Amino acid sequence: MGRQALPKEYRRSFDVVTCSGNLGTNLMPASCFEHMLGALKAGGLAVFTVSQKHLNFETNFGMRYAEAI
Repeated sequence: MGRQALPKEYRRSFDVVTCSGNLGTNLMPASCFEHMLGALKAGGLAVFTVSQKHLNFETNFGMRYAEAI
C-alpha cells in the first residue's frame, strides 16, 4: 500500500480494512485511501485514525488527507 500496488488477489476481498498509527507527516500518502477502498467488498468498512492537525487545510503538512477523504 502506498508505493506498492495492491496485489490483484486482494482486490475487493475484505469486509473491513483498518489503518491505525500510519497516517501522519511523512508516513502513508493520501493515495492509501484508494488502496483501502479497493480492498473492500461492496458495503465494506474502512476504519482509520488520523490526527486532527492532518485534516486541517492550514496545518496538514502537505499530506492532503482531508482532500482524499
